[in-house]
This record gives sequence, C-alpha cells and structure tokens, in this order.
Amino acid sequence: MKKVDIKLFEELASLDDVTRLAAAVQLQRLEHGYFDQFNTKRFRFKAEQIQCLVLAWHTSSNALVRLWVAQLLAITKTDTDEVLALLREAVHLDGKYIPTVAEFLRNRLQRIPDGLKLFRSLSQHPSDGVRLSCAMVLGLMIHDGTFDYEIDLPILRTLMLDTYSYTRTQAVSAARYINLGPADFEVLLDVVNIDSGAARDYARELMSKLENILSNCKASAFAPRVPLLRIDGVYRTEKAELDPAGAWVSSGCLRFFDDATVQYFGTNIAPVDFRYGLADIWRCNAKGVTNQAGGKIAFSLEGGVDIIDCEGYIDGDRLQLVCSRRSSGMQWEEGYRWAHVDWCARASEVNLEAIETNGRTQNETLPFIPQRPRSMRISDSVKWYIQYLARLPSMIEQEQDEAKRVALAWRIKRQLRDVAADALYSTALKKEFYAKLPLPTLNELRSKTPAEAIKQLLTVTQVERRAFPGTVGEFIGLQYFDGRHVWEMTEEGWALKR
Repeated sequence: MKKVDIKLFEELASLDDVTRLAAAVQLQRLEHGYFDQFNTKRFRFKAEQIQCLVLAWHTSSNALVRLWVAQLLAITKTDTDEVLALLREAVHLDGKYIPTVAEFLRNRLQRIPDGLKLFRSLSQHPSDGVRLSCAMVLGLMIHDGTFDYEIDLPILRTLMLDTYSYTRTQAVSAARYINLGPADFEVLLDVVNIDSGAARDYARELMSKLENILSNCKASAFAPRVPLLRIDGVYRTEKAELDPAGAWVSSGCLRFFDDATVQYFGTNIAPVDFRYGLADIWRCNAKGVTNQAGGKIAFSLEGGVDIIDCEGYIDGDRLQLVCSRRSSGMQWEEGYRWAHVDWCARASEVNLEAIETNGRTQNETLPFIPQRPRSMRISDSVKWYIQYLARLPSMIEQEQDEAKRVALAWRIKRQLRDVAADALYSTALKKEFYAKLPLPTLNELRSKTPAEAIKQLLTVTQVERRAFPGTVGEFIGLQYFDGRHVWEMTEEGWALKR
C-alpha cells in the first residue's frame, strides 16, 4: 500500500472524532475497488489501534466513520472476537467494501454466533457481493447437512433469480445437490429465460433431472403443473396390434427431441426391447418441427412423397392428434401413449463418419447410433460412452498392421468421446467431461508397445466410471419417495432402497 493510505488507516484509528471523520471522507473518495490492487492483509493494526477502532464503532455518531471502521477491519483481515462481533452488526450496512466484510465473516462462520441465521438474513441485501456470500453459505450448508428445506429452500429460490449473475450461478449450482420438486420447475424456467451463462446451463440440466424423476412419480402431489412433452422415451400409437401370443405386430412411434424436432418410425417390437432391436425399427423415418404452447402441439411429418400435418394436445402421458395428408386431404384421429426407452443402451449398425485408414478414406461401420447434440444427461452420456468403448476391439480387428490398429483405435475412441460430449444437455459441462474422461495423445501411445497402447485405450478406470454417478443434482445417497417406494441413488443409478 501507499504511505498515504497507511496514514489514512492510522488516522481512522485516532481517538479524535474530527480526525477520524476527515480520514473517512478521504477513504470514501477513493474509487471502488481501489484496495483490491494491494495486499492489504500485510498491514497490521496495533492492539491499541484496534481498541480505538472498536471504540469508534460503538461511540461515534457519524455513520461514515462507523462504516469505514468496519470495512478497514475486514480489508486488513483483523481477526479478534471483538472485531467479529462488530462486523456481525456492520454487514447489514451498505458500502463499497461491505462484500469484503461478508466474505471475512463467511470464512469464519463457525466462530460467529448464529452465523447461519445471519447469512440467511442477507438474501435481500442491496450489495451484489453480500448476496453472493449468502448463496455460497447455502451451498456450504447443503454439503455439511445443515440445510433446512423449510427455511432455506425459499431463500435459495430467491437467489436463483437474483439480479447479479454470479449469485444466480452460485445458487443454481448449489441446487444441483438437493431434492427439488415441481414448484422449482417454474423457477428454473425463469432462470433459463433471464440468464445467458452457466446458470442457464445448470438450470436446463436440473429441469431434465426433474422431468425424469417426475415421470416416475405416480402420486398426484408430484405431478407437474404444466403439460410436459416427454423426450425420455417414445409416444406409441394406442392402435398397436398384438398377435394371439401377445407379441407386437406393428406400432407407429413418435420420438421428440429437445431441439424441437420429432421423428416417426414404425416397428414390430415393444418399446422395452428397443435397445435390442433398433435395426428393425429405424425405417420409415419422417421428421418435423414441433410448436408447443401450453398443452397444445403441432408439427408436420415429411416422409416419402407426402407430408402429414398433425395438431393436438398433451394430456399427461397421452398425446391426442388430428392428422391430415396434404396430398389427399384425408383426416383421422390418432392417440399415442408415452413409453420409456433407455436410449443410452440402444445399439445398431450405422455409419458414423469416414475414417481415414491405410492412407485412404473408407466408410467405417460402427455399432452405435450417434446421439443428437444436447440430448442426454451427463451420467447417461458417460454410460453410453463407456458401453460402446467396450466394443472397440471388434471395430479394429480387421486392421492387420499393429501401428495402424493403434491409430484407428485412437481415432474411434476420440469420435466416441466427442459424440458423447456433444450430446450433453449442458455445454458448460463439456470441459469437465473431457477432463474426467481423458484421451492420451498419439505421441504418448507411440512410446508404448502396440499391445500396451491398445490396453490403455480400452481401459476405463474406476475414477472415470465414478466421475458422474448421477445426473447433475443427483448424488450418491440421494433419496426420493414416489408415493409407494423410496428410491436411492447408487453408483449404478437409481435403485429401490432396501
């Protein structure tokens, strides 16, 4: 710090109120953030100066003097019990460095009487930085088990919609580790509408989690207040036919995506078996754009030489449509009912992209369908990636040259990893995804024998398997009640609690 600043600090610690006021006025004239450029904690008030500052706080009639006494004690990290008691009162004031006071108290939370109660009371503070500290304390409470849903959840919801973007981000990030309900869906939707950064991405991820959990909750208390178009399965026509033995004969299905598109396909297998027989159903495809307003929906299917226009409404797990062919004008009504499909477990043989091998480009057939961008939760994307990585040996066995086999394995693993990362709902999680599921460089692999390099590419460590045990907002041990059973998040996913 400059000598002139140190002089102002010492004058504020004077016993003379006129001298203190003059110093406070000079300090107030400094531009906001002035002291951020200095290592102010290296300055130490003497014991007698601390006593003078504490005395000034309790006796001075000037609000500016009292404000700067508190701010300077926090700026210089002056840590005594008397100072903590003083700052506990001062944090409710509004000043340039009151956020520093809040941060100072936050870092000494265990030493402050009723510290949690104090920070709960700061959610409406006029200072952005103070409200940010409030959100951070709520996050700490969530992780140490002191979070009180009845008291703290309404505060967290308020901070999720805060005018300060960093506070919003901190609050929505903290919400990933608690149980949310239908009432939070509209709050998250508001976050998506007002935020353009990480808070929006976290909110979208949480909305996906809520839709998934609510879809498994039969109790009416858990039902969402607005009709939801489901993307975690298919809508199967209610006119599906069964043979006398109960096997599926034919069924029309609609699959909707979060990018406002829909795909139609016909199949002769039950939705529960889609993961085993996708080669049979990915035919007769047609796509269209959906427009959803409340519970109403409209889209057009374009397949072959005809276009079918569909309009209708969402009624719980049902989709009721009126369809018409543009070519003939023929109209008919069609009812569809939602069925769950574990898309991350599906398998079929389709071309991913041209892979360069042997110095030429050839079409490589890979045993998976590339996921749509922003279509999966992070735990499902990791599961999908690891599952199909296990099929890598069968994809490279045709290559006889060992060095080229290593290069081919590396390229395919890179593509699997990129497709899985692109499929994440939240693009903000891509960096973390790549960091926790690393890919060795070709130079690293060339320093090993071909057998060692292949083994490294195929190995998935336990750390990688457990990197994302559940969707954002789901952690090991998380529980929820669906009206009949208690479910618990395990390393393998949701399971009935025993």
